[in-house]
Amino acid sequence: MTTAVTVELFIAGQSRPAASGRRFASHDPATGDLVADAAEGDADDIAAAVTDAHAAFPAWAARTPLERGRVMLSIARRLTEEADRIGALECRDTGKPLRIARGDVLGAARYFEYYGTMADKLGAETVPLGDRYLS
Repeated sequence: MTTAVTVELFIAGQSRPAASGRRFASHDPATGDLVADAAEGDADDIAAAVTDAHAAFPAWAARTPLERGRVMLSIARRLTEEADRIGALECRDTGKPLRIARGDVLGAARYFEYYGTMADKLGAETVPLGDRYLS
C-alpha cells in the first residue's frame, strides 16, 4: 500500500485548506485504499481563486511573450519530470491504466510545450507563404 497524500487548494500562489474546512477522501477504485485526503472547495474558494486570478493578470500580461513562453516551457519540463509520479497517483485515484495516466500527463506537458514555443511567435502578422498558396 502506498501512503495517502494530503491535498489542499492552491489559491493566490499558496496551498491552503478550504474556507469551510471541509475535506473528502479519494479511494483507489481497485483496492479501496485511501489515495488522498483533499480539501473540498466551494463557492467561496472559487470566488477567492477568481479574484486572485484577476489581480494576477496585469503582471502576467506585462511579461513579454518570450517570458510567458519560458514559464510555459518550465511547466512542460516539470510535468515531464514528474510524469511517473503524477501518472501513478492518477492511476490509483481513477483506476485508469498506468500507461494511459502517464500518457495524459505527458500530453498535458506537450500542450504547454507547444504553446510555450508559440508565445513569442504569434502576432498581428501573417506568415509569408508566397503567392502560389493564394490561388
